[in-house]
Amino acid sequence: MLYSKWKEACRSLGVAILTVAFSASLFAQPATRVGRTDSDIDNLNRMLMDGDLQSRDPSIRSNSLLDINPNIDYSKVNQQVLTNLVKEAVDESTRLYQSLDADYRRNPTSPLRPLLSQLLQLRAQASRLNQALIDRVPLQQIVVDFRKLDSEWRLLSHRLAQTPQVGTASRDSVDRIDRIDREIGKLFQVEPTLDRKSLLQQLASMESAFRVLVDELRFDTTGGSKVMQMESDARKIQSQVIRIEDAIYAQARYDQIVNEYGKFSRMWVVLLDQLRTMDNRQIERQVRYIADSNNSVQDLLWMETSADRTQLKQVTSVLMRDVNEFYTRTNLSLLLSFKDRTSVLTVADDFFGTVQNFKDLLDRNESDAQLVEAYQSVEEYGNRFQQTFSRMNSSVARIVLGRIEDGIASLRGELNISGTVTDIDTRDLLTYAASLENLAEQLDFDVRHWLNSDRQSFRNEALQASSAFVQRSRRIHQVLQGRPTRQELIRETQSLYEDFRKIYGYLGYCRTSDRANLAQMAGEIRQTIVDISAPLQF
Repeated sequence: MLYSKWKEACRSLGVAILTVAFSASLFAQPATRVGRTDSDIDNLNRMLMDGDLQSRDPSIRSNSLLDINPNIDYSKVNQQVLTNLVKEAVDESTRLYQSLDADYRRNPTSPLRPLLSQLLQLRAQASRLNQALIDRVPLQQIVVDFRKLDSEWRLLSHRLAQTPQVGTASRDSVDRIDRIDREIGKLFQVEPTLDRKSLLQQLASMESAFRVLVDELRFDTTGGSKVMQMESDARKIQSQVIRIEDAIYAQARYDQIVNEYGKFSRMWVVLLDQLRTMDNRQIERQVRYIADSNNSVQDLLWMETSADRTQLKQVTSVLMRDVNEFYTRTNLSLLLSFKDRTSVLTVADDFFGTVQNFKDLLDRNESDAQLVEAYQSVEEYGNRFQQTFSRMNSSVARIVLGRIEDGIASLRGELNISGTVTDIDTRDLLTYAASLENLAEQLDFDVRHWLNSDRQSFRNEALQASSAFVQRSRRIHQVLQGRPTRQELIRETQSLYEDFRKIYGYLGYCRTSDRANLAQMAGEIRQTIVDISAPLQF
């Protein structure tokens, strides 16, 4: 086995180094992880979720780009009943968080950690919706915010229902929030809300992967007429993905969308079995992309899912091959760049062992619960492996490391785990950080446009605050690219929040046409800060 040869060679090199180097440097222990402080988390939690950033002026609120349902008769909406229901939902979400956190503490190997993070994000939205009702924001805006909250809650409720580690108290709390959600929907005369935007994003990714898959099959020279038929089938399935997209764009009913998806699923299962017989790295990569998007689509359509053992074996096999390729391409001389060579070998050994253990469990057809528990070790030791070897000065090794990281994420998707279970998902946070930097730059442009046309006594201070927030948003984006510790992220997020407060304090003075854009940007920035901060609670 490639790994065994690499390990033996590494250990031989380690013995030679031991004869000429100080033992203290060779046996250096990895740095102790800095633990979070509860006071920091609690303060951040209050700042971002209890509505203290909410403007008292209802007009400086973000406006939706979509008019969800222009046919609602708002005169029939009992606003006091609505306010009571939203307040009840906020209170119940707090109780759900407490009971779900207790479930997680009893079973820290369960996939509850990302669900707790998602719950915190939704509680933040519900708190702001509650504050908006208190501020007498027009119901036309309230219904837009509710529809967004409704779609995201239904997705989380679906995920919780499929997670066996959720306790009885938590399930009862979920049922109560489901009831409240339905009652609010009846008040607004609206149907349950699909997250159509996220569905379209996943389907677009799937369509793109099918397009590449068709090209790879067309240029494959090993299969003759069999490959030609697979190319034809892939192109046909791609057209069915487009049909699903068209149904969503056309605001089709839920059952119609599910029906179109069912047609896609039946065709894809047949082609997938054929594609698994091919030994082609590019085709395997596109299959993995399609499978990841397919898992997300099923989740967004609230469909019950179970782990596909055949696909799990395929993903695990590819991950094992990538790990072995990493050892093949890692020149032993590169180890000389590490001061703590012995601990580096231990990290490599531990990670390989967790992947091998996962494969063994899968080969023995062990339960999904055992696989999920074994996956936690793969993720935990995989993170250490990535953090250790990403320091190597080798572009080839970094490429393979990227594939290993993708493979671990694919395992998570096949096991229907909605997020990382052992540490912060920096890849997910990078998406939010990039969005935040973009929003901060747009806000800065709007602030400058406003103050250039409306000279205010505080102009210089406001421009400085805006510029500082742009720099802070860039910094947190850069920090996330470097795999920071939790404590570093907490400090950065607190500073980010404080810088946003400073520029936000000036926005209420705007009375020009820039006001609407400033409100839009401020609302989106506030939510993005919540999205970045929520995973830091654990």
